[in-house]
Amino acid sequence: MKKKFFLKDNWKFKITKYPPGEITLKSIKTWLPAVVPGTIHTDLLNADLIEDPFREGNEYRYEWIAKSNCI
Repeated sequence: MKKKFFLKDNWKFKITKYPPGEITLKSIKTWLPAVVPGTIHTDLLNADLIEDPFREGNEYRYEWIAKSNCI
């Protein structure tokens, strides 16, 4: 009998490296829940750590996310 594994649940992420001076979120160094499939932007938004990146120029405010490393 074959077992089914669902990979969409119980994912977490942590930002391990980010540009100096670009971030002031202390809680970003901890493991946070992630949605798979998804993006780091929506995970940070769901954790209430950033505002909507598609509103009022926030895309420029959150450029540091693209320059960061996540695991």
